[in-house]
Amino acid sequence: YCAICQRALIRSERITCLHCWRRLPWNRQLHETPIDMDQLFWGRCRIDACTYLLVMSKRGATRKLIHLLKYRGVQEIGFYLGEHMGRRLIHHAPYNCSDAIVPVPMSARKRAQRGYNQAEVIAEGLASTMKIPIASKWLLRQAQEGTQTKRSRMDRWTNASSDYVCLEIPPSIQRILLVDDVVTTGATIEACIQAIRRVREVEIIVVCLALPVRR
Repeated sequence: YCAICQRALIRSERITCLHCWRRLPWNRQLHETPIDMDQLFWGRCRIDACTYLLVMSKRGATRKLIHLLKYRGVQEIGFYLGEHMGRRLIHHAPYNCSDAIVPVPMSARKRAQRGYNQAEVIAEGLASTMKIPIASKWLLRQAQEGTQTKRSRMDRWTNASSDYVCLEIPPSIQRILLVDDVVTTGATIEACIQAIRRVREVEIIVVCLALPVRR
C-alpha cells in the first residue's frame, strides 16, 4: 500500500503510488547547493557542497515518510529514496567525485533500540546507484542523552559537539559524502565535520533526505 495515501500499489510502484510520488515536494535543483541549507553552516564550519532531496513541512507527506523510516521500521523508504537521490546526483560533480559515503552515526544504545541506523540505510541506497563505497566505521557516536528532536538550537549544539569521534580517514580519501536523514539546525552535521577534520582535512559534501521548511 502507498505509504502516504494507503491505496494499493500496482506492480511498477514502490513505497508510494505514482500520484503521491509526483506530488512530493522535491528539490528540483538537487545538484545545486541550496542557499537555505548552505546558510545553516555559515560562520560555523566549512562545507564544500550540500543538498537535500525533499522539503519537509509540519504535516506534509515528507514528514510522514521520515516518521515511517525512523520510528516504524520501514527501512525500504530510506533505501528507495537514497537510490533515487543517487540516480539524480550520479552525473553531477562534486557528488559523483566522492571517494566514500559516511553516514551520520547513531549511539550503540539507540541503534540497539531501533535495530538500524536510518542514515546508513539512506547511504546504502546512494551507494547502490552511485557505486561509491560506504565507510560506516570511520565516524562514531560515543554517547547520547535523549533525542535531538525537541531541543533548542543551542541545546542541540551543546549535546552534539563532544559526542562524535572520527577513528580514521585513509590518506587516499580526499572527498566525503556525509549523509543524514534530516538537517534541522545543522548541529549534528557540524559536530561530525569537526570530528572528521580533527583527523584529516578533506572536502566534505553534505546530503540529506529532507530539509524542514523555515519560516
